[in-house]
Formats: sequence, structure tokens, C-alpha cells
Amino acid sequence: KRQINNFIVFFIPWEKRIRKIQGHFGAGIGSFFLFLRSLVWVNTVMFVFTTLFIIVPQILAPSTSTKMPDELRSSASSLIAIIDAKGHLEYSFLFYGYYSNKSLQIGNVRYPLPLAYIVVFLGTYVFSVLTILRAMAQEQRNSQSSGQHDQYKFGWRVFTAWDFLITEKETAENKVASITTTIKEQILEETEKAKEENIHLLRFLRVLANFLVICVLGGSGYAIFWVVQRSED
Repeated sequence: KRQINNFIVFFIPWEKRIRKIQGHFGAGIGSFFLFLRSLVWVNTVMFVFTTLFIIVPQILAPSTSTKMPDELRSSASSLIAIIDAKGHLEYSFLFYGYYSNKSLQIGNVRYPLPLAYIVVFLGTYVFSVLTILRAMAQEQRNSQSSGQHDQYKFGWRVFTAWDFLITEKETAENKVASITTTIKEQILEETEKAKEENIHLLRFLRVLANFLVICVLGGSGYAIFWVVQRSED
């Protein structure tokens, strides 16, 4: 099973690089790149479905697309028109105005393009929501499985974190960096918890600091007013 998983990793885009980032910079930084990769997947699926069910049918039935007016053809290839995305670009399949709002006749088949709009975009929206929910559920399972070790988190991390099935040097280096980074993050969490225990003292110091700042600002304003009055007298 481990060999199969290692083989599958080679076919997952940026998987090894993301794991290396997680090992050296922590799971928080790695999760950002995982999120970016999920966006790439969602946009890829949206691109494929939009191309297959909207763009291709419209190209196969060009008679229903919007035609460029004759008075615009003379300036359609000018540099200004290209920069402003007008001219030929405005009446190409890259822009919304190119597409028909009626059903298309492709050979003997009548294709309901307005319905395709709704189905494609609703389907991609549902797909993106399901992808996010699946990722959240997986993260929740991982957090629950690791929650039982919270009482002795440093002991579990030091003595049981190593994977003895690792056989590659790069994977071992990433694992060492991951363990080290995780321990540093846990130490930082413990430090922050210790600070939260003195939250009342921290709030008092913040209120005192703001009060002193207000006093200094008020005193500065009064001093300026007194100097102006003194100079006028």
C-alpha cells in the first residue's frame, strides 16, 4: 500500500513540493498552497465543462453568433482596439456578447444553450462546494485523530513521529524538517497559552497604555493652545 501511495504522489501536481514546504515552514504555510492547488482544480473543471458544453457548441453553430458591424471592420485591427479589447476580440468567443441567447441548431440536433449556461455554472458551483466540504471533513478527521495525544504532545511528537517505512533521502529530510517545525509550532502555542492565562493583566496594561496616550495627546494639545495664547498676549 505504501508503494502504491508513493507511486500516486508522482501524478499529483506539486505534491512533493508542497510536502517539502510543509516540512520546512509548517502546516499553515503548506495549507495555503494546498488551497491554491484546489483553486486550480476547480478552475480546470470549470474550463473543461465550459469549453465542452458552451464554447464548442457555439463555434459549431456560428450563424447564431453576433456579427461585427461593417462600420467597425476598418478599425477592428488597430492597436487601440486591441488594447481596449474591442474590434475582433469583442466579437470573438472570448467575450460574452459572442454567444447566442437562443437554442442552437447543430446539424439535425437542437442544442439548448441557455439551459447549458445554468447547468454548467450551477454544476461547477456545486463541485467547488463539495470539494471544500470534503477538504474540511478530512481536516476534521485528522484533528480528531491527533487530539487524543494532546496530553503528552511533545512526548508523542518526539518518540512516535518518525515513519520507519521511509526509504528515500529527500523524504527523510522533509520528515525531519516537518517534525522540527511542528515542535517549534507547539512550543509557540504553549507560549501563547501562557500569555492568555494572564489575559486580565494584559487587558489592564492595554487600557493603561491607551489612557497614557490620551493624556499625552491632551497635554500636547493644551500646551500648543497655551503657547498660542501666550504669543498672542
